[in-house]
Amino acid sequence: VRRKHCIASRRCGEFGIGRISQRDMALTQFGFMGFTLLCAEPLGIVMSDEESDGLLHFWRVIGYMLGTDDRFNLCNGSIAETKALCRRLLEEVFVPNLAKNTEHFDVMSNALLKGLWPINPFIDINAYKAMTHHLISTAVTNNNNPLTFPHESPGKYSKFILYFQLFVHQYLLQTRFWWSGLFRAFFNSQMKIGIYLTQKFPFLAYWIFGKKQSYFNIYKFHWE
Repeated sequence: VRRKHCIASRRCGEFGIGRISQRDMALTQFGFMGFTLLCAEPLGIVMSDEESDGLLHFWRVIGYMLGTDDRFNLCNGSIAETKALCRRLLEEVFVPNLAKNTEHFDVMSNALLKGLWPINPFIDINAYKAMTHHLISTAVTNNNNPLTFPHESPGKYSKFILYFQLFVHQYLLQTRFWWSGLFRAFFNSQMKIGIYLTQKFPFLAYWIFGKKQSYFNIYKFHWE
């Protein structure tokens, strides 16, 4: 992964976009663990202090191996310190930029979600953006940049997917309910089936990328 980062960074520099900075690394690290720490309960995640320490250690090591300096590594402190730092990033960096709702954000976020749709066909662009706004509203303590839903209100299908996500996380995955283990196993199996299909028979990708482009194996290393 570090080599792929270096290749991407070099190519960005060659095109005048700018290389991957330590700031970029820190913001990306938040994307993998920030909401897990700040919105554990709304996401149906239950962790003991020992498990939280394990999560921080994992991402501290990953960040170090990918070249993140210790002073930019979000997971280099205690649980309380990391939560405070993540919340500060959310309030001072992510929320103000999301509130701007620039054209480039729409293009990049739509491309990301459309690329993930063949793995999980229940991904809906408007619903996932609204879900992100919901998680932010539960995590921030001082929001001076109120978020509004971009451009237009979500349609009926988007609303259905959004409410279904909220229902799944609030009721089906909460460990205080006896059925949570069954639904966790079910959703994990759905993810495994999705990964298998994208490897062996990516029929959903045919609709977006065409049959030829759909057989590019995203789960293996490609050094070109």
